[in-house]
Amino acid sequence: MKHRGTAALVVLAAMMFVPMTNASAEDTYADLPISEPPQGASSIDVAVYFADNMAFTPQWRLGNFIRIEIVVLDVTGLSNPSELDIEESNLYTQEELRLNPELLFDTNMVSVSEMWVNITSDSGKRVADWHSDFVTGEGDMTVIREINGEGHLIYGGRWDSSEVDKGGFYTVSVGLPSTYSVKWAVQHDRGVVEEPSEDVSLTSDDPVEEPPEAIGYMAVPGGRGGISADTNEAYIVLGELLDSSGSGANGGNGDGNSGGGNCHHGGKR
Repeated sequence: MKHRGTAALVVLAAMMFVPMTNASAEDTYADLPISEPPQGASSIDVAVYFADNMAFTPQWRLGNFIRIEIVVLDVTGLSNPSELDIEESNLYTQEELRLNPELLFDTNMVSVSEMWVNITSDSGKRVADWHSDFVTGEGDMTVIREINGEGHLIYGGRWDSSEVDKGGFYTVSVGLPSTYSVKWAVQHDRGVVEEPSEDVSLTSDDPVEEPPEAIGYMAVPGGRGGISADTNEAYIVLGELLDSSGSGANGGNGDGNSGGGNCHHGGKR
């Protein structure tokens, strides 16, 4: 796949040791090459993957901050999200990709030139609007991208939900330039997850059991997500936005860090 170099990469370690936070264009560790269509093509067919913390409830939080985490995947020639191969995103470590970012082109991950992320309430009110151009540095550069601890190229940031109504449902939409033709909104397929029995207390001190290992990808279920072909966007409706003081409102590994990470984009190495 042909590519060109990028302007400075905006990075902060979301899924490594400290929480993802919005940063300025000066906070960089390397340039990333940009994925371009193959010769003779005008676009790359892509799927927008939404991380587990966005696809499953309760919301993973750090106080009032909710992590917005996205991966863009090449789906050229595929007819169904289930045909996506998780292992194609797990070929290299974080360090290998940092030292040689062009190894990204051996994977099915896509390094996009530009991204818009907006969040709207169930009443249609726009409550967040992010935009980054990773080639020119234009826009407010509030969409952060990085190679995370799992060796995945992720995009997103931390949404401060302190000023919005709790108990509502919010939609996260991701827009890409026409160079990247959005075909599906996808999430992990974790097989059949049994519902907890009725005698399990939601306030129990017992540790929460981890969901089954991801076995692949699936389209975000209808009514909870999809694409808008006219605007080249993928979207997902987050689970109910709980008050951060409630039990279970703060997911993740519980220590304020995100080293465990909910954007574990496939199986273990």
